Amino acid sequence: GGEHPSFNPDVEPYTTFTVDGKKPNVYLYWACPGVCDYLHFDCQGVLLTQVSGEKEVFIMDPSHFSNLTYYPQVHLNNRYSRMQLCPGAAPVDVGAYPRLKNLKEFYHITLKPGEAVWIPAYWLHTIAIPWHVDISTSVAIKDPVDLEEKIDLPSFYKGQRDPPWLTQRRGQAAAAFHLTLR
Repeated sequence: GGEHPSFNPDVEPYTTFTVDGKKPNVYLYWACPGVCDYLHFDCQGVLLTQVSGEKEVFIMDPSHFSNLTYYPQVHLNNRYSRMQLCPGAAPVDVGAYPRLKNLKEFYHITLKPGEAVWIPAYWLHTIAIPWHVDISTSVAIKDPVDLEEKIDLPSFYKGQRDPPWLTQRRGQAAAAFHLTLR
């Protein structure tokens, strides 16, 4: 899989969904069959639109943070879980990660060309490309504001409090929703 920001000059997306009303960043993603990302979160909201092929998307509420094990904050992959929770992946050792049994609720979406999903900032998510797909291409519109600078991330990791953006927007984006572009 890969990512390329070359669409930025060519696409003029709406700025009404960004935190500060700034122009969003636009990325092109492509991946081959069998590609699966590790469960992770982004520090900004993402509108993921499928262009070709299919993509399986799994999304979990941030309240599940405490049930997963992450790389240390100083690590390059500090937003990623150490466990690969993908279809067809080897089962995770629940004995080594006992809190994993608490992961019971998630959203599962199969994106097809012309469909999109909104992934709110800090919602856990992963993607998998089915084996029957030749290539999967999607466009992601990301908020340019990184919310990591706006909240106390260490206490958020520990689940000690809801960050301000979550409580303020819970009614607007409490669940990742699936929509079809016409």
